[in-house]
Amino acid sequence: MTYATLELPAAEVRRVLTGRAGPHLDALVAGLIGAGVSVESITAGTTYRLDGNAELLDVLAAELEPVEGFALTIEQAPTDTIEMRSTVAPSHAYRRSVTVHSGTAAGASFVARAIDHHLQVSTIGINRWSVSARTADLVQWLGTVYGKTPDEVLTMFGWSAESVASEDAAHPTLSITLPPLQVAVSLPDRKTVSTFTRNADGDITQAIALESDAP
Repeated sequence: MTYATLELPAAEVRRVLTGRAGPHLDALVAGLIGAGVSVESITAGTTYRLDGNAELLDVLAAELEPVEGFALTIEQAPTDTIEMRSTVAPSHAYRRSVTVHSGTAAGASFVARAIDHHLQVSTIGINRWSVSARTADLVQWLGTVYGKTPDEVLTMFGWSAESVASEDAAHPTLSITLPPLQVAVSLPDRKTVSTFTRNADGDITQAIALESDAP
């Protein structure tokens, strides 16, 4: 009889990019999207969750290691709280999208702020991104990057409150982000031991998993 213990990873890893708010981090965010990496805002302007090519992210992590104030690490779950976030999946057929086409720091900041506003951002060429959302959400984002009020944004782009309402009526979606729910938990460490029984040919004929409090 042969005994073996099997250990499995919890899930595929995600990376967390942190840095000082400003054009350098914005450029990284925009460049990562251009390289096909999925970027999610954790803390607007400073912290982002990344999912993409592992080799590319390994190289970036090594490049950032000596850079003060920046880091790219594997995301770890909090051990003393439960973080919860609720969102409603956005539509994938918005009537309006905004194209950002620029190789400047300002263009990268436009893209990073779109991520911070939880809008859909995709790469459509070199230093060219498509930002899609409800038109009302686009107005809020454009107001942030241009430093203007919603009414001033409407005037700048030749939109009207009526046209925005009409466009969004076709896809009335809702996106809500709740602040992390801090719930203190205290759970004992658990240990799982899997025992396998093999026949004379080495084939597994039985598997038993036992869970108990860790010593």
